[in-house]
Amino acid sequence: MSQFLLDDKTIERISKELPDLENLGMAVMSLSPDFISIKFSAESNIPVAAVCLQDTLNALLHVRIGLNECIQHQIWFREKCTPPNEELAVIFMRFYIDGIVSQLYAAAEHLANAIICILELTDDQLEKYRNQRVSQQSILGHYLAKEQSENPITKAVLALATSEQWKKSMFYRGNWVHEQPPTVSGLGPVYERRRRWIQSDDGRTSTLGLGGGDEAEYSIDEILGFVQPAIFQFVDLYDKVVHIYFDTIGKKGIVLTEKGLQVKIF
Repeated sequence: MSQFLLDDKTIERISKELPDLENLGMAVMSLSPDFISIKFSAESNIPVAAVCLQDTLNALLHVRIGLNECIQHQIWFREKCTPPNEELAVIFMRFYIDGIVSQLYAAAEHLANAIICILELTDDQLEKYRNQRVSQQSILGHYLAKEQSENPITKAVLALATSEQWKKSMFYRGNWVHEQPPTVSGLGPVYERRRRWIQSDDGRTSTLGLGGGDEAEYSIDEILGFVQPAIFQFVDLYDKVVHIYFDTIGKKGIVLTEKGLQVKIF
């Protein structure tokens, strides 16, 4: 948590940079898989989707906390600190961004499982789309694009999947986990994972530079510039899927009221 105090005006400014999850979150947390199961068969996975949607929400709440902290540290070390400290701004912003993309990826996996349950897809239906894919969201996305292209869920999923900000965020997360962590400017010299001797075109000589480092892949503002929109785009998809889920269970007489989830037994 932040160890500094920001004025009310700055806090209000930051709040406008964060996704609003209050109403959506309250609706999702009202979902009870036990009560929903009353209206579905023992073999149905539709009640399981409620749990997946809650898991997605929990990951998104972590994303929101991380984004809040990231922006607070950005403002503090650049605008409020005397003198400004850019290096600490970059260190803290990157710390929180790395956590954000991890939680965002997890949220997408949970949401993919929710969609699979809502549509009651089987392993057999998804099997041929698992070839060389590990991510559930990737498997589901390829299935939907091929098999259910007109489904409203498909259109919402593909809108996110084709977003440049989302693709850049997942690429950043993939490299952070599986390759060399992406290098960021503002933290001193950075080095690529490569041999340092550079061979001439004719192959006869090699040269070696000392102490200069390599060019960083990103600035911290560039990373935040695609991660933050990707968060809002994912929340938009989540909102659409949640509404589709309420429509689905609503057809069975399960509705959300001011008193909570109501189930019509007869």
